[in-house]
Amino acid sequence: MPLGDSLTVGGYGDFTGFTDSYRYALYASLRAQGADVAFRGHVGAPSNPFGFGAVKPAGVTDEFSHSGVGLLTVDGMRASVDAWMAEAKPDVIVLNIGTNGGSDASYRALVAQIQRNAPKSVIVLGTLTPVRSEAAGTRLLDDVRLDMTNTARVLGNASSTDRVVVAEVNGRLLGQQGYPRMTAADYFDDVHMQTSGGTKFANALLPEVSTAVGIIQSNPCGTH
Repeated sequence: MPLGDSLTVGGYGDFTGFTDSYRYALYASLRAQGADVAFRGHVGAPSNPFGFGAVKPAGVTDEFSHSGVGLLTVDGMRASVDAWMAEAKPDVIVLNIGTNGGSDASYRALVAQIQRNAPKSVIVLGTLTPVRSEAAGTRLLDDVRLDMTNTARVLGNASSTDRVVVAEVNGRLLGQQGYPRMTAADYFDDVHMQTSGGTKFANALLPEVSTAVGIIQSNPCGTH
């Protein structure tokens, strides 16, 4: 279940195909690894087949929906996520939220809310993506964005048994851990991405999403 804001939706760098969203490259990479996955959410679901951003990759017959909403804040997601998850019934949730606003407390409350809705699912917490000025080194993470990024790190590293993992998206997109750094050409504007940026975003999520899929395959009932 891709869960987030406009960075999950896409449609800025590629308004027709939405390949600027990480969802497209992530799906292709998981399929290339042999993972039998379908993307689920309330946008593009059978009840809303023509929702914004619900464009399937070529050749895909499985469901390729999402729960991304433009301008969404952490609190805005908390108001709607119960219904979205009831429709999607996800095994893995890929959460990327915070760019439009939130706090340490609201982020923690959201993750707890998701866990209550889907206690057997695995949650992948992506740390906040750097905006273009941060990637260029002309701006630092402000306190609010830094707080939520650090909260994702803490929650994702808190336990090996709580089925929550953290993907170090922020650091990886800033060129850490051997990943290619985001450049100005990867952005459509200061926040949204071109397809090249969405591909880098997907690569930054891939290790932990692959791990989450493996957890579900080996232990779908969440007994450890």
